[in-house]
Amino acid sequence: MLNNQDGIGSMYSVSASTWTQCLNYAESTGKEIVQMAKESNIELILNQPNLSDSFTVSIYDDVTKNTTSYIIFDSKNNVLNWLTNQSDKQIQSLQYIQREFINL
Repeated sequence: MLNNQDGIGSMYSVSASTWTQCLNYAESTGKEIVQMAKESNIELILNQPNLSDSFTVSIYDDVTKNTTSYIIFDSKNNVLNWLTNQSDKQIQSLQYIQREFINL
């Protein structure tokens, strides 16, 4: 995750094979970087990666007793439909974040 401040604030999810690639991309934007963080243990679902609409979701599985976190790039309706169709699961959190997905 790369946050930068460009007057209105922009957030990007950058997919890179190395941390160095991510840093190089961040520096190439020419924008002031406010925060960078490595996201791990998060499932990335790229249904519509060209949208700047993304949702961060945590779901507790009643069967396995595990919580799984997701970043989903998709429309609100599709995400809500997907969540509605989950069985034996509880939504722990759901957050909308406008961000751009960058695949290096």
